[in-house]
Amino acid sequence: MTFLFWKWYHEIRIAEIEKKEMVSEMNIEYMKQRRLELGLSLQTVAEKMGFKNASTYSKYENGEYNLKANMLPGLSKILECNINDFYND
Repeated sequence: MTFLFWKWYHEIRIAEIEKKEMVSEMNIEYMKQRRLELGLSLQTVAEKMGFKNASTYSKYENGEYNLKANMLPGLSKILECNINDFYND
């Protein structure tokens, strides 16, 4: 195999590792805790996020789905917190 292939393969693997590390840094427990502190239902947050039902949002809150970066500003507004609060220290 060529050098360029191995370079490409190495870059892909590093990106996958970095993505996993980023996901593991998310503090999904904080999302549920903050929602409950504010007395918001799953359905209320789901609707404010533009989801059709609570089940979809619940999957993000339970870690079944990964939050996308473009979702964080809206979620932080709904949960009245800072985006940094979604990340573990």
